[in-house]
Amino acid sequence: MNLFEKHALLNQLFQQSPVEAAYLSGTLASRASFGEMSDVDIAILLANQIATDQFLDYQFYFLSELTKRLEAETVDVVILNQASMLLKLQVIKYGQILYSRDEKKRAAFEAGAVLQYLDFRQMDDLQNGALARRLRTPTLALDRDGLRAALGRLRTAVATISVGLPTAEAFTEDVRAQVVAERGLLLAIEAMAHLATLLYAGLGIRQPEGYDEVLRPLAVRELVPRDVVARLEPLVRQRDVLLRTPEVLSRAELHQLALASAPDIAALGVAIADYLGEPASDTA
Repeated sequence: MNLFEKHALLNQLFQQSPVEAAYLSGTLASRASFGEMSDVDIAILLANQIATDQFLDYQFYFLSELTKRLEAETVDVVILNQASMLLKLQVIKYGQILYSRDEKKRAAFEAGAVLQYLDFRQMDDLQNGALARRLRTPTLALDRDGLRAALGRLRTAVATISVGLPTAEAFTEDVRAQVVAERGLLLAIEAMAHLATLLYAGLGIRQPEGYDEVLRPLAVRELVPRDVVARLEPLVRQRDVLLRTPEVLSRAELHQLALASAPDIAALGVAIADYLGEPASDTA
């Protein structure tokens, strides 16, 4: 099987399917000349409108179609939409692009995957630093200074979001209030993630891979009420939007996000302060 000769067949398949991009990954991608190959690894990025419960069906579909069209002995297909953060990074770094429907969307996916990895590395470095301090001083498992600082930033975020938040109608015309709300929500997300990371390191709790689930172990360990975490997780999932493309949120959505999130952000701070034995007035 010569992959170059099959490229038109691949393009036809991907163009007729909800595929945003496809990459040649694995050992084949690192070879200078494809030549005659018997096994192929292909990573596929599906369109955003494809539901997660359809990923497996599409994986089997492409596995069947690619095996027939490439006439290969072994074809492995990965759906990038559900791939791990590290696998995405490996494909982007070492893979070769086979197909791209929209260069801007592909570039946005790659940039988002890289930034997600860098975010994780930042949290991982924080946790490793806290673990190192714990090993040096076993009796001081928690980085209390770091936690107090993060609680202070959380308190600032709550004040930024809630103080002077206008009515929904006034908010739509107040650009300054919109910018302040965006910054306050981002500050809150970063502070909550930092608090969680320091607690996980000090208590020996496994660190979630990304921001989307960074608060969940707080609820599992009953450090923060489950309902508070459940209501805050949608906010945390908006981090990338608030950071990179806030314009996709309508003004009404941004106002509702700020209005609904502020009490729960404050409640999370109070719960953690209570766990640490810190004055509740410092976080409320």
